[in-house]
Amino acid sequence: MTAPLPSPEEIRVQRKVQSKATRQMLTDFRRIARQPLSLSYSMPRTGSKTVTATVTNGWRAGNVIHLHTMAACGMARIQKLAEAGRREHVWHKQLELGLSTRALVEAKKVISRGSLASSEKIFVIAGVRDPIATHFSAMYEWFWHYVDEVSDYRPEFLASSFTGESWYRWADAWFDEELSEVFGIDYRDHPFPRERGFLVVETEGARVLIIRTESLGKLPQALAELYRMREGDFPVIRTNVTSDRAGGEHFASCLERVRISRESLASAYELPFAEHFYTATEREAFLEKWVGKIGQGRG
Repeated sequence: MTAPLPSPEEIRVQRKVQSKATRQMLTDFRRIARQPLSLSYSMPRTGSKTVTATVTNGWRAGNVIHLHTMAACGMARIQKLAEAGRREHVWHKQLELGLSTRALVEAKKVISRGSLASSEKIFVIAGVRDPIATHFSAMYEWFWHYVDEVSDYRPEFLASSFTGESWYRWADAWFDEELSEVFGIDYRDHPFPRERGFLVVETEGARVLIIRTESLGKLPQALAELYRMREGDFPVIRTNVTSDRAGGEHFASCLERVRISRESLASAYELPFAEHFYTATEREAFLEKWVGKIGQGRG
């Protein structure tokens, strides 16, 4: 039996309710968008969880969001990972977080347009790390994308992962795909003080801190400059330390038996982002460390 059509009065009441709900939703969204916002926004495995915990503890003026991607290329990459079939719900949460945060960022840009007060800008902390360390740390962190348990890893598989769609190549693309698209920052336009280990860049809508993982000992100093607060406001809260987690010993032992050619390892330090953020001497030291650890011909 076909349901009766609503009367004109019922339609009017329904539209009134929907209109009120829409106005309330927009009001709530504007309120959230006007609140101060900090983003711990980095390529994975660059110390971003330590940054997030430290900022959350020391900067209490607004919301702190931790994420790795919210730009179109990153969203497409996460969608591809979700379709691979391993714990797709985790990747879907990453997609939801990225899409909602991007909407919030764009809303703040519109709402604050014309206001250049630093207090109304989005604060962003982006990390960068030794590319080979980034790759293998990501393989450990997201083991479930490849195997059921960390103990299922074998040296041959870890070696092959380095020459395929490696995480360190995403690290090289991240600044162009993410930071440039969302905030209009081309890292190549900003000489990086390598000895200092961090840099604050200010744009029309954001204050952005770029810091090397190897320089996290200077995190209080860097955050104090970013937020214009005191170093003492930011005691470092270290989280997600690999050696403290399940499977760490097996992964370390497995990695010790990986064998990769010096040429393949060296290619990671020829990437543009590695050359920008690290001196030739630093890159050579990284390379020698990894050649001594997993280079072919060792032992």
